[in-house]
Amino acid sequence: MKKEKDYIKNLIIKSSNFLKTSDLQKTKNILKKIFNSQDILKSVLFLDFMYSTNLSKNKYAIDDIVEYINSNKFKNLFKNIWKDTFLEISQNKFWLSNKKAISFFSKYFFYLTNFNFPIYDSLVIKSSKTIFNKKITAKNFYETLFEIKEEYQVTFEELDWFLWLFWKIKKWSYTTFLEKEEYKKLNEIYKKENSNLNLEDFEKILEELVNLKSLEKL
Repeated sequence: MKKEKDYIKNLIIKSSNFLKTSDLQKTKNILKKIFNSQDILKSVLFLDFMYSTNLSKNKYAIDDIVEYINSNKFKNLFKNIWKDTFLEISQNKFWLSNKKAISFFSKYFFYLTNFNFPIYDSLVIKSSKTIFNKKITAKNFYETLFEIKEEYQVTFEELDWFLWLFWKIKKWSYTTFLEKEEYKKLNEIYKKENSNLNLEDFEKILEELVNLKSLEKL
C-alpha cells in the first residue's frame, strides 16, 4: 500500500514539475501578479480567458461578478473559513440566465489564497474518478480533494496540475503545453487517444514529455 502511495505521490510531483517548465506556468505567474495588484476587473477577465470559464459569453456576467466581489458581503464572507465561505458564495446566481459560477469561483479562490484552495472543473471530476475512484460534486469537492492532498502529502497546486495533465494526456490534448515540434515527435510514439489510460501508461508518456523538454534545452 505504501509503495502504491509513494508511486502516485511521485507522479503528482513529476507532473507538477513538468508543467512548471511550460508556458502555462508563465501565464499563471502573470495572473498571480494581476491578483496581487488587486485589480478585480483585470483578475476576472484574465481568469475567464485563461481557464475558458465562458463568463465573457454573457453580456452581463463580468459586470455582475466584479460587482459582487467588490461588495461588502463578499469581503465579509472571505474573512471566514474558505471552505464554508466558498459553499455560500457558490450558491449565488448571476446575470440574466440565473446561473451559478462554481468553477469560476473555485479558480478565483485558488489565486486569492495563493494556490491554497482546490479547483473544481470537469477535468478534476473526471481524473479524480479515474485515478482515485472519488466522485466529486460541488458540495464535496473541497473535502474530497483535501483528503487526497493530505493522503499523498502534496499541495493543492501540485494535485491540480496532476489531475489536469492526466486528462489532457488521456484525451491526447497537448497543444496547450507543447511546442509544435515537440508535439510531432510525441505523435510519432503515441498516435491515438488514450481512452484506457492507466497510471503506468501515463508515467511512460510523462517520461517522454520530460525527455522532449530536456532535448529542447540542448
